[in-house]
Amino acid sequence: MKVTIEFDNKAEALNAMQGEDWHDAMYELDQKLRWIVKHGYSRNKDLNETELEVFAQCREMLQQVMNDNDLTFNV
Repeated sequence: MKVTIEFDNKAEALNAMQGEDWHDAMYELDQKLRWIVKHGYSRNKDLNETELEVFAQCREMLQQVMNDNDLTFNV
C-alpha cells in the first residue's frame, strides 16, 4: 500500500514517521512490566506485594492510556 501525507511542519512529519518506534518502545515497556508482575522480581531483587502492586498499576495505566487513545499493540 502506498500512502502520501503532507504536513504543515517538520515536527508533525517527524512524529508521524516515528510512530513505529513509539509502538515498539511502549510494547517493550508493557512486556517488561508484565514480566516483573508475573515473576515477582526486578533487577535480581524479589519484590514485596506493595512493589508488585505498583508495577501492576503502572501496566494498567499504560493500557488505559492506550485504550483512551484508541491504540493497540495488535496491528
